[in-house]
Amino acid sequence: MPDPVCEALIFCELDIVEAQTSKHTLVGVFESLSSTRFPFQPDRFFVHGMVANFVPSGESTKFVLNIKNPEVGSIVGSAGIRMEKARSPSKIPVYVSARFSFDNIVFPAAGNYEAELLLNDELIGSRVLEIHSTAPAVAQVSPPIPSQSTVKTSDVLSDKKLIAGVAKMETDRQAAIKEGLARQKKIDPLVGLKAGALEIYHRLSLAIKDAKGVHIETMLTILGGLAGFACQMSIREELIRKGGASEESVFVIIVGADGRRYFSGDRLNQPLAESQYSIWSLAAGAAQKSGCQTLPDVREIFKHVASTMGGEKFGIPRIPDNHRVSEPPINWVKSIWPRLAPFIASQCDKPSEWPVLFGITIQDAIQKAKDIIDPAIAVTIVMECAVPMSKVELPEFYESPAP
Repeated sequence: MPDPVCEALIFCELDIVEAQTSKHTLVGVFESLSSTRFPFQPDRFFVHGMVANFVPSGESTKFVLNIKNPEVGSIVGSAGIRMEKARSPSKIPVYVSARFSFDNIVFPAAGNYEAELLLNDELIGSRVLEIHSTAPAVAQVSPPIPSQSTVKTSDVLSDKKLIAGVAKMETDRQAAIKEGLARQKKIDPLVGLKAGALEIYHRLSLAIKDAKGVHIETMLTILGGLAGFACQMSIREELIRKGGASEESVFVIIVGADGRRYFSGDRLNQPLAESQYSIWSLAAGAAQKSGCQTLPDVREIFKHVASTMGGEKFGIPRIPDNHRVSEPPINWVKSIWPRLAPFIASQCDKPSEWPVLFGITIQDAIQKAKDIIDPAIAVTIVMECAVPMSKVELPEFYESPAP
């Protein structure tokens, strides 16, 4: 039987994995990177690996992608994954795909770097990644400035041209990504939201990561709270701010014992738990795919939230003590929503997609963490946070239009 072999290593801006089918969509494929300065830290990119002749053994398989500087033999970046596949009784070889994310890689100098794929520490394939320097041209038009008193107008203009050139390169890069996504949307209408979900998870991971890594319960609390609030905000943007409707015509408004207003109604329940791409549908689907046999009773969660409006127990997730987090979802929503709102609006074609964007992010988070947290508890955390946060009144976020 032939040994496993790497048939392709593909560098790309995005590698989006369809949660239900595990199919990959690659956006912004490239063969080289360029920089005017070194050391050079590029924006996050992915390497997509395709392996043939792989026979699932039923045991954990380790894939590692190293990017090496061949001149000195040092590794400048490394990413790894573990793959669990059921043993194949017939020992029939299969194709597998692996996605590697490089977030903080630094290239010390221009040159040809070697991307090497290892399977259980055995090299099975490699490819060159070219890193180009555009620094010589810059050196000619903008020499080092010895002192403030000797700055020439021509030097300043050259620096402005350099800045403008770099800005144009970034604009062109973003335009290329958008063009690629537009083409992919004809095949998969959700591809843009999947790309956005990947970025949201990445940003939140960087924000909450500590020396022990990412606390998954905190991640699920944040995502659940933001998803619920996105349901309300999407309706406000589409029907109230843009459509001119009144709150009373859109929501059922309830005044709690604390004197605060809370929002309910069919329009709010649709993106939250009733539509095909609702938060509940996407989260529950991910939990079931991750092995969950018994889902939480979402109707009971709605009843509990309704019965606690205006009370001390409102918005406090009912989860086991060993899975509790330091802050309730309302605090995360107040802190993160205004910072994330511009990105949310930029990734969606219409406000009704805002909750779907978070639902896909939740879907990815549950599946990534299936070996860390019971999927049933994961989806419980999400809904215990999403339902109450869809109902809270946060007027400080209502006046400004979506960016």
